[in-house]
Amino acid sequence: LLASIAAQECKLAAPNPHAIVTCQHKYISRLIQKKYVPEATPAAQLIEYDKKYSPEQLPSFPFFIKPIKSFHSYGAQKIISAQALNAYLETITIAQAFCDPLDWAIRKYSDYQLPTHAYIAEEFLDGNMQVTIEGYAFDGNIQMRGVVDSVMYPNTISFSRFEYPSQLSQEVRNRIAEISANFMQNIGFDNGLFNIEFMYNARTETIHIIEVNSRMVSQYADIYEKVDGTNTYEIALAIAVGKNPHVKKQQGAYRAAASFPMRIFNDALVKSVPNADE
Repeated sequence: LLASIAAQECKLAAPNPHAIVTCQHKYISRLIQKKYVPEATPAAQLIEYDKKYSPEQLPSFPFFIKPIKSFHSYGAQKIISAQALNAYLETITIAQAFCDPLDWAIRKYSDYQLPTHAYIAEEFLDGNMQVTIEGYAFDGNIQMRGVVDSVMYPNTISFSRFEYPSQLSQEVRNRIAEISANFMQNIGFDNGLFNIEFMYNARTETIHIIEVNSRMVSQYADIYEKVDGTNTYEIALAIAVGKNPHVKKQQGAYRAAASFPMRIFNDALVKSVPNADE
């Protein structure tokens, strides 16, 4: 967001702040998704910090909740009852100061008038495959990079690994690409990288947007290079200097690649860290 503001002030190639704000405010993003790609948009509701909610005031259970302005999926949780929601609202908090920069950007660079210090409750997405499509915009043209499969640890919403290329059929990947291009084009996103997370349900053949991010996935840059032959940072740098990126496909050293987050599920205490020499 700050980079887009600085770029606009300096007249450099970058997405405009209004498009970035549209993606970063999770509830605004849902409202705009509903306008342009309603078939892929789950139901969503704004949940305020200082209110108590009865069941009739809420979406049907279960639903998914997260802060409007979050960080690394903090507070993302499945809610099964009104009691669970009220307990959640008492324990999951985001400091107002954390939301202030986005509030400032919304006031200065957009015509939206919605709070950031709040939560979003969303329809719980049932599906058998979560994927992320990455793409870029240059000089008004939207291009897709590829689709990566997200593999979870069993019975969790924690990523085990990311695999490329996706195992989805070409037809489903084309549908995902069409939805993504339609949305990004309509919000005026240009001269930058983006990624959109999707849930695919093979039984109902439905596709729903989980989240839109107005940035590259740095963790995927290496696996794209291994399979296709172009590192995503090369695309970002080309756009930054006003050049149309040259993106290779299936010219890498490997047919498939994966990225594994390092993760533990038990509490731990850090007793020491490496010194400068180590």
